[in-house]
Amino acid sequence: MELIACVSKDIVDLLPSFLANRQAEAARLRAALVARDWACIRDLAERMYAVGNPYGFRQVTTFGRFMRQACFEQNVQALMDLINAYTQYLSRVAVIEVEAPAPAKPSEKNDARPAE
Repeated sequence: MELIACVSKDIVDLLPSFLANRQAEAARLRAALVARDWACIRDLAERMYAVGNPYGFRQVTTFGRFMRQACFEQNVQALMDLINAYTQYLSRVAVIEVEAPAPAKPSEKNDARPAE
């Protein structure tokens, strides 16, 4: 079964490098876990947490959050399981292009000029 990521048409050209970076990230996570390099794991998890949602990959953000927590706990088994699940996710994700959302219209409250 494929997993779906809805991505704005505005950034679809960036996806090959985005996904390649995520694959490299998974390999770095594995190596850091073997070395028990908690700082590296934390940094990678925080990067995942930060970049997932803006690109339409909410699951990447979720993996980052859980990996960060497991790193703080130095929970090797949880990290191993998460890295394996992350690798599986990356191998199965399918991208659906969607229209970028229209800019929000300012509300009448926000549109009013400040009193002088």
